[in-house]
Amino acid sequence: MNAFEKFIINKYDEHQRHDIMVHGVANYAPTGLIYYSETEALYEVYKDDLHEIMEEFKQEMGEWPHYVTDQLGSATLFMNNLVWFCAEWVCGKYYENPELDLAHA
Repeated sequence: MNAFEKFIINKYDEHQRHDIMVHGVANYAPTGLIYYSETEALYEVYKDDLHEIMEEFKQEMGEWPHYVTDQLGSATLFMNNLVWFCAEWVCGKYYENPELDLAHA
């Protein structure tokens, strides 16, 4: 579990993580992931972890998530979409795999 995963697990409870997974960050709008200033700050703190999650996704799915890579022309939109994507991926990962040890979060 990387630091960004720990951040998501510790910041949002099980119900919030479920809503993020099901509805996506854009629709659920969880506190701390709404504004560009918030997502840019998270990107700066967790950029290595976020890119690690992207690599995990690529290995599992065979391609990059398009709604992130389609924003490579804008740093702000790329950072925002990467943070959103990773939050959604983490929420899904731990929801769908309850055997993962959340006690280490």
